[in-house]
Amino acid sequence: MSTITAIRNRVSNTLVEAVLDNPVVIKELRTRMREWKAFAIMGAYVLFGAIVLLLEYSSEMGRSGSTFAPDRNVGMELFRSLGWAQAVLLTFILPSLTFSSFTQEIERKTIEMLALTRLTPGKIALGKQFAALLYGLILLLSTLPLASLCVMLGGISPGEIALWYLILIAWCFLLTCTGVFWSSLCVRTVASSLLTYGSTVGYFFVTMPTGFIMTMTNQPGGANVPALSGLNPGFAAHISTATTRICGLGVPLWLITVVLHVWVGLLLLLISSTHVKYKFAERALSIRLLLTGLTVGMIWVLIGNITVLQSVQELANLIGLSVGMILGFICLVTCAVSTGVPNPKPGQSFIAYALSWRKAFRSDIGGAIPFVFIWTTVSYAAFVATLAWILPLVNPWTATTSKPFKTLLFTSLPRLYMVLCCVVVATAAVGLLASCCVKSRRNAAALVLLFLILAFSSYGVQLAYYVDGVTKTRGLWWQLAAFWPVAPILAETGEWQGMPKLWWSPEQFWIATSCAYLLIAIASLSLSPKARARYGGVREE
Repeated sequence: MSTITAIRNRVSNTLVEAVLDNPVVIKELRTRMREWKAFAIMGAYVLFGAIVLLLEYSSEMGRSGSTFAPDRNVGMELFRSLGWAQAVLLTFILPSLTFSSFTQEIERKTIEMLALTRLTPGKIALGKQFAALLYGLILLLSTLPLASLCVMLGGISPGEIALWYLILIAWCFLLTCTGVFWSSLCVRTVASSLLTYGSTVGYFFVTMPTGFIMTMTNQPGGANVPALSGLNPGFAAHISTATTRICGLGVPLWLITVVLHVWVGLLLLLISSTHVKYKFAERALSIRLLLTGLTVGMIWVLIGNITVLQSVQELANLIGLSVGMILGFICLVTCAVSTGVPNPKPGQSFIAYALSWRKAFRSDIGGAIPFVFIWTTVSYAAFVATLAWILPLVNPWTATTSKPFKTLLFTSLPRLYMVLCCVVVATAAVGLLASCCVKSRRNAAALVLLFLILAFSSYGVQLAYYVDGVTKTRGLWWQLAAFWPVAPILAETGEWQGMPKLWWSPEQFWIATSCAYLLIAIASLSLSPKARARYGGVREE
């Protein structure tokens, strides 16, 4: 018990020191609250919410044909309208408080003074974010009287109000973390503002269709609610009462939404702390553990949400789509993980440096290949485990002992795992080579992204000129399908019919693609020392 108490006290003291005693929080909040804009925004925020409630109440009374309709859930309708109004306003207000957190310091030439303080990069980033979050909480608290009116009119309980505010607080946390994240990566405020609003507003609109799907399926006797249908905060009133089934377990939608938004926000905040100018912070372990946990959690939520599989082919399509999404996500993140300053020890071979397992959870790019391999293995294991969990629950067919079913599970899945590992390792190796060829990390990441675009799209464009039974595909040009990561996925899931006839059969596609990307990895690692000796590689920023 003494150990637990000591850990609890240490964590609480750290949080108090990082948040309440943080001079950045005090300075930012004091500066903001001394300006008239803060109170003008607060007044306009409450006034807009009151107008929305008044208009919705008038609309409800007009539909009922009387001044009061006790048989209608007037409070719930007002509650939903107020939720939409607050979600939209917060989406536009809070990013404006954080997208200039670091870029403004750079433009005003005060970033050097901030760097000279004894504050750690984590405290600086957290101070910028928490000051904006506190203002968002003030805005939410100012609308409590409006929310209480909804309770008085009936149709909604105080518990639903509490869950609604919890969802909006998680949304505020994500918005502020996103603004700080882009501000730490950019040099100019204009670029940071465009990226911040592009990502937050884009996310808001992209998640709207899933919210409408939730409102249609969240009915008695309806289909299972999609697990990610509650990500849009505008549907907070629906989220607070809706549930979904994941691997046969009932999970509230609000829990998925809150955990995901807070998890992603923490990840963005940790990344921001590593990009504070003139300040170095080693956060690779925390960032990579959060990233791995996020991937595993999303796989469990998305795959476990499947409720019906009518045939073996539907299972094959599910496997192909899931493997493709895992591969694409890991490869995109590898652009950042595998690029940086190459720093092998004197006399150490570059291949030994690139395969440093002890650096897998450090910011040194020597651990990039081991980390992406571990990440891929853990993610794929989570996918297979979730698939094994849901198959007895969702497959209504009786041919589970048939040969196609066994081939898909016990032959195709191991083959696809081999392909995934080879592709992500090759991508990381290309990142190491790019880091040895250019002097800027952003340029190196851009080169890796260009490699991925060519790998995933070039052969797909070539297939547009293919006509089954007419086009001759025995030439060397068509054999480049071995470098198309999508090809073995299509072959193992039975989707290669009508595609080019190559030097190998569809059952051997996984061997061709794995060998092709292993050659890319070996060639990249072999060329990296010479490229570094000639060009110098990425330098410290």
